[in-house]
Amino acid sequence: MAMHFERQLEALHVQIITMGSLCEKAISLSNRAIRGDKCIQEIFDTDKEIDTKEREIENLCMRILLHQQPVARDLREVSAALKMISDMERIGDQASDIADLSKFIEENHVQIPELIGKMAEMTVGMVTESVDAFVKRDLDLCRKVIDDDDQVDDAFNQIKEELAELMYQNLDAKAGLDLLMTAKYMERIGDQAADIADLSLYVAKNTTAIPETITQMAEDTVRMVTESVDAFVKSDLELCRNVIDRDDVVDDAFNEIKEKLADMIYGGNLDAKTGLDLLMTAKYFERIGDHAVNIAEWVEYSITGQHRNNEHQDYLNN
Repeated sequence: MAMHFERQLEALHVQIITMGSLCEKAISLSNRAIRGDKCIQEIFDTDKEIDTKEREIENLCMRILLHQQPVARDLREVSAALKMISDMERIGDQASDIADLSKFIEENHVQIPELIGKMAEMTVGMVTESVDAFVKRDLDLCRKVIDDDDQVDDAFNQIKEELAELMYQNLDAKAGLDLLMTAKYMERIGDQAADIADLSLYVAKNTTAIPETITQMAEDTVRMVTESVDAFVKSDLELCRNVIDRDDVVDDAFNEIKEKLADMIYGGNLDAKTGLDLLMTAKYFERIGDHAVNIAEWVEYSITGQHRNNEHQDYLNN
């Protein structure tokens, strides 16, 4: 079991590295697009690949949470991965936004400030290093990415001033705003890379004890999923009802965790960010329990012809 878990974590790292490479590609292509290269469709295609990869990683994380019930550092790593891929998906979206703007920039033969290209290079480096920092649990690299974000912010402010001066002279207002938005998207990409580095820093250095209730929730939700599937295969009405009843236990556990984490934060025993990360992890388990109940309710309906949700019953009778 331990070997299988290690292989799954390794697969998670590989998938995140792959998604990071796609983000790097999207940023580099968007930088080329604003300079007139015919690569807009390739950017859109890469963004779709990033979206697909996000779903694949999300599914892998949920399988790990369900089957391996990780605790402590491993749980933090999976929780952080779920948040990281959301940041990386946004990076792909912003590269597509830049591609859209590049159409107008190219049509109007606008001169691109050199600093925008440098911003693109900086953000590509930040994305690469933020992913490396997560995989290698490299604290120094995390801090470097976070520090680099200040340089990207400074570059954005400098571009704002430069564009304002050019618009005052002879640059078309719309072209100036498009270039400003392009720089802003680059700056946001830097922010998201810094967010990833911040999560990586949290995974690498945080030693907060995980409330036992979260581990118990994981065990309960795994049992619910297993039993809901067994109930379907065996047409076992009693097993269906056991799953449905156990959902109340999982819901109560989630409420207990919310109160416990709030007390820990208020008492100064837990920082707010860590508390929210733990709360989100518990929420994932609570949702898994809800999905298991949905399965059990539909199995119950297949056996009895009655569904507990009246809205579903009305739909089925039509």
